[in-house]
Amino acid sequence: KALFSDLGVKGLTHNDTQTFDDVGLLQGCKDVRLVRIRVWTDTYVKGIQAIYETSDAGMIAAPIRINNDLDRSKLKFQEISLTEENESEGIHGHHGDILDHVIFVTNQGREIRLGESDGGGPFEIEIPPGMCVGALKGGYGG
Repeated sequence: KALFSDLGVKGLTHNDTQTFDDVGLLQGCKDVRLVRIRVWTDTYVKGIQAIYETSDAGMIAAPIRINNDLDRSKLKFQEISLTEENESEGIHGHHGDILDHVIFVTNQGREIRLGESDGGGPFEIEIPPGMCVGALKGGYGG
């Protein structure tokens, strides 16, 4: 059974922010790992989807978290893959009222940046040694 530690939420929320927490989607699953992250951006991060691998339920795709009134065809789509040899050991970036950019740092020293803006203030989430990113949580559309 997966053990999830809440590493906190970064950023602001608004009246129209829709929150999400993928832990509920993965409750009861064994050996959960985040294996792919799909992100839609323009200057800012506009949408995200996580795909998880479990030892008992196979692959589980979270819903796409994006504001419905955005035209996805006008956004840049990026997908990053994480393997056991190339896991995320840290997440940092900048945010203000929205997510300006996010950087996933892998245990191989690779930094994967999503979003172009350098506005807002910095944030950092450290993944404790021996742990991996198991589930995403946050808000969108606000």
